[in-house]
Amino acid sequence: MSNVAVSIEPTAKPAFGSRQWRKALLRSGIIMRVASGALYQFMRLTHKAQRSTSQAPWPLVEPHLPAIIALWHGQHFLVPFMWPKGKPVDALISKNADAEINASILQRMGVRTIRGSGGRDAKQKLDRGGAKALLTLRRSLNEGRSVVMIADISHSTRRQAGEGIVMLARISGRPIIPVAYATSNRYVFTNSWDKATLNLPFGRRGFAVGEPVFVRPDDDLAEKQKQVTIAVNEVTRRAATDAGIKDNSPQ
Repeated sequence: MSNVAVSIEPTAKPAFGSRQWRKALLRSGIIMRVASGALYQFMRLTHKAQRSTSQAPWPLVEPHLPAIIALWHGQHFLVPFMWPKGKPVDALISKNADAEINASILQRMGVRTIRGSGGRDAKQKLDRGGAKALLTLRRSLNEGRSVVMIADISHSTRRQAGEGIVMLARISGRPIIPVAYATSNRYVFTNSWDKATLNLPFGRRGFAVGEPVFVRPDDDLAEKQKQVTIAVNEVTRRAATDAGIKDNSPQ
């Protein structure tokens, strides 16, 4: 989720700013356990309290597993609850302190986490673990574990697939499967760069899975990025329609 910071200009610069305080709180083991536990229970309740007229089409997807599950930033929070039981899955999570709580929640959901940043060109991300993350994700796929990646790049152009996800598909030989989850009862953070959605209980659920996208060694990555962008936007619209959201265009 997005963090909103309020900036106040004091007469003297504080020795320990708000960002440092936030990092210190996030690194507190007790606070982390309490916060992640509360958020997990809220998300679990939210998922269970949705009405749904359709089932997840996993039987159509399972022949393609292990696969790379593609999601958009800010639209992914409840997807793990729909994952088929008994199918191992890993998720790529940023290495920054703000992502610690996300990693803790995913672990409670039974998702193994991989820390790194694989959205952009791996050559530009060596110092932040991007290339290492992609190799780790490939290893997971080789072990028979599906992996979840946020397809768009943090604080860049939202809902446009980055190069990292198609690069992973190329080097692993595994398909990209677009997935989306939407709820009719929700709150959209319109001031956040990704227009993140907070799913709320007691609404209607929509869940959509798209056709797999394969990336061959000789495919043009830019064209594949466009294909993934179209595919994830399409399942996002379908999930919104199934949830009964009248305006189902990307927020």
